[in-house]
Amino acid sequence: MRPYYMSMIHAAVYTNSSCIVYNYMGNGTLLDFVNTNCHNPIHHTRIAHQILQMVHTLHQINIIHGDVKPDNIMVVSSVKSPLGLIPTLRLIDFGQSIDLAALPPNSAFTYNAGTSGFVCSQMKMNQPWNYHIDFNGIAGTLHVVLHRAYMKTYQNDVGEWVTTKRLPRVCQDRWKKAFHDLLNFPTPSDEWSPSIHDSPLPNLIQLFDV
Repeated sequence: MRPYYMSMIHAAVYTNSSCIVYNYMGNGTLLDFVNTNCHNPIHHTRIAHQILQMVHTLHQINIIHGDVKPDNIMVVSSVKSPLGLIPTLRLIDFGQSIDLAALPPNSAFTYNAGTSGFVCSQMKMNQPWNYHIDFNGIAGTLHVVLHRAYMKTYQNDVGEWVTTKRLPRVCQDRWKKAFHDLLNFPTPSDEWSPSIHDSPLPNLIQLFDV
């Protein structure tokens, strides 16, 4: 899993807080990269693939990140291509993370956490959630990559969550499926709670592996 995350230099852990020290990364965050570089569909697709992969890798070891957003994704390096710079990304800031291995199987939560604009619909509606917070964080991050604007969502006539901004015409079917699957992951109930086996991420990773 290491290629998607920063190597820790030092950690100080206390009963009510912790501090993790990484090497300084001078290339800034994904938000900085988006604001200073012109992207094309190839950049969008490769950035999406990295983000989907890094979050899925966490989920495979029973960790929910809890605060996926452009500010928490560092640009380690950028590779020059005929189409411009393609960034290599790392996920940071595990202050909101949840270790599912320490909890009963298929646990769900009801508290409101995360960053405004990146919280899932379940939190907004006081419904239970688990992986939903990360799926919504991915969607919100990809929205910033595509539009350079924070994501706003609403429920359409059939009750599905969609974005207020239109998706790019290029590869629209791919992006439409990604946002649909990330924003409309089924809500846990008394009879059922989603597990890693229900995740849409493996299929989306394959979809964006171009």
